[in-house]
Amino acid sequence: MSYLGRSAKLSLKAQEKVSFLATAGQTSKTGLSYTPSFVEVYVNGVLLTDTTDFTATNGNSVTFTVALLLNDEVTVISLKTFTVADHYTKSDADTLRLGTQAFNRLSTDGTIVDLQKDGTSVGSIAVVSNRLSMGTGDVGIFFDNLNDRLVPITQDGLADRDAAIDLGYNSSRFKDLYLSGGVYLGGTGAANKLDDYEEGTWTAVGTWATQGTGSTNGGGGTYTKIGDTVHAAVYCTALKGTASGSFHIAGLPFAATDSVPVSLRIDGIGATSKYLMANTFNGNTNISFLLANQSSSYGSSVTPTNMAGTAYIQLQVTYRV
Repeated sequence: MSYLGRSAKLSLKAQEKVSFLATAGQTSKTGLSYTPSFVEVYVNGVLLTDTTDFTATNGNSVTFTVALLLNDEVTVISLKTFTVADHYTKSDADTLRLGTQAFNRLSTDGTIVDLQKDGTSVGSIAVVSNRLSMGTGDVGIFFDNLNDRLVPITQDGLADRDAAIDLGYNSSRFKDLYLSGGVYLGGTGAANKLDDYEEGTWTAVGTWATQGTGSTNGGGGTYTKIGDTVHAAVYCTALKGTASGSFHIAGLPFAATDSVPVSLRIDGIGATSKYLMANTFNGNTNISFLLANQSSSYGSSVTPTNMAGTAYIQLQVTYRV
């Protein structure tokens, strides 16, 4: 007899198999164990079609539609059903791939994520007192959000590492550093704090008590401010015109907090038996010019009577603000 075949019910399966030789005219086989719809029956190597060639509905017997011949080789295969435990669906996997990941270390401080190359750790992300650290070996950064600071640490020991980690090196440097506070250089005391560095220009303006037609040419100066110390320099010409009264240079970039001498190179200001000096004054941005006797450190203000029509003034001064 011949039978029409069909494809297998499962491509991945566990199974139990019972084989026997049929007796003449045999129409059923009992003593089996199977799950209905998960059974395959072969006669002489040909897969029979369920419900067409046989009936298997009670889980323990198979009834053949056509009686078997003597010594037909019959094989009944029971396919065992199973489910996959603890697995992710495609939707779950997409969420893990595209969504936010959570890595939850319980109880103690230590590594949350160990980053490896060929099975060897090359760095880690860790937790220290409920705050984040990351790095490798003895070089790490602790993100201390409670104190608004980044702290150098040993990543493998999660301990502070003072004065040991560089930021860049001689042939691989960072470019610009923008700070709103100060830098402690060489120490941690107030005396080590540099809180300002500035370079710029300033305009020197010749002024008299009575300005008249007095004026200044040039006057474009430069300055460098480091902390509370200013270095300023300028070259200009002062034309006295009809000016009268005491003369000074105005326009220093910052008001001085003390009186300091100014280094001068002058042509066109002077008086017989007098020497010329200039000073800053506390609380203002002026440089005053004085003529003093050789025996005195005090003098009288420079006025147009002590000046040529055009005076050439080159000066440098270092003062504190």
